[in-house]
Amino acid sequence: MVYIGTSGFKYPEWKGKFYPEKISPAAMLPFYAARFNTTEVNYTFYRMPTRTLLEKWRKDVPPEFTFSFKAPRRITHDAQLKNTKAITLDFLRICKTVESQLGATLFQLPPSLEKDLPLLEDFLEVFSGDTKVAFEFRHPS
Repeated sequence: MVYIGTSGFKYPEWKGKFYPEKISPAAMLPFYAARFNTTEVNYTFYRMPTRTLLEKWRKDVPPEFTFSFKAPRRITHDAQLKNTKAITLDFLRICKTVESQLGATLFQLPPSLEKDLPLLEDFLEVFSGDTKVAFEFRHPS
């Protein structure tokens, strides 16, 4: 399976370029999902999603559509992976609301976070074997 999508889907500046000029915000995801089969959800970097929101999104897309969620900045940037077990598990539980449409969860680390293997190993203990995760390491170390 080849996945083609973008980082985010709800951009007002795409109106008239990708989306029809008069599209409502609620119609953006269904329109997007009719043309692409995946998206990286940036919304979750800024706000913890609710099950209700993810249930709505799941209903707005075809069954084969895949969501990859960006982990909240509270985990990656504010706490820099330290003492984040509870919030990480809560986030992962909420993401599972999309069930079989769940792709990878992206942990985009801040450019200031240097290589720290013990920290990463400790953080990785949170994940079960069926959880797909991706890490974006941005520090040159």
